[in-house]
Amino acid sequence: MKTYYEVLGVSPDASTRAIKDAYRKLVKKYHPDVSNQKTSLQQKFFEEINQAYGVLIHPEKRKKYDLSLKEKKNIASLISFQFRELKEWLFSRTFLKMLFASKSVANTVNVYETVREMSVDELLQRIIYSKNLHVQLHAVRALMAKGKHYPVHDLLRLLYSGIHEDVKVEIIEGLKNFPEKKIKKVLLEIYSLEKSLKVRQAIRHTIKI
Repeated sequence: MKTYYEVLGVSPDASTRAIKDAYRKLVKKYHPDVSNQKTSLQQKFFEEINQAYGVLIHPEKRKKYDLSLKEKKNIASLISFQFRELKEWLFSRTFLKMLFASKSVANTVNVYETVREMSVDELLQRIIYSKNLHVQLHAVRALMAKGKHYPVHDLLRLLYSGIHEDVKVEIIEGLKNFPEKKIKKVLLEIYSLEKSLKVRQAIRHTIKI
């Protein structure tokens, strides 16, 4: 399926002027009142042109559309890594005993070395898309063990989602190592919105409400 950019024949970073010019050229060519070939297929394409232009010409609509394209790209990337099949099975059956048995000294995180060697993006994908709770929990621990600040914002956004409460608790407990004021402010806001008593208790324990 073509993107709106492909329908208009412009690049994703095209300027508003370029989008307008491309739209005008297509309208002159495919408008029912101008074209000699008034087929149902051409009429459908003309509707697609108008739909694409209606979104891309408005900054806010275009911004939302670009975000949706990015999310679809991330999902496609995830599938290519085959996390949902082979690796899910390995971690749920073969590695879990080692994961639970291991005692890591660094950052008091209990994570198998293979998981900790994964990139930040791979770990975030496991947390967001995996259907295996244990895989999600250990991905959170591995991410926290890296001690990097930039994934923290992604984890905070997950606290607003419908992800499993145990994953939320794991994230919240891991945030103890990042005592920034902004993080505390976000946790206070989540505390006022969260319905899970388990999650609320974890927030109270973390920021000492």
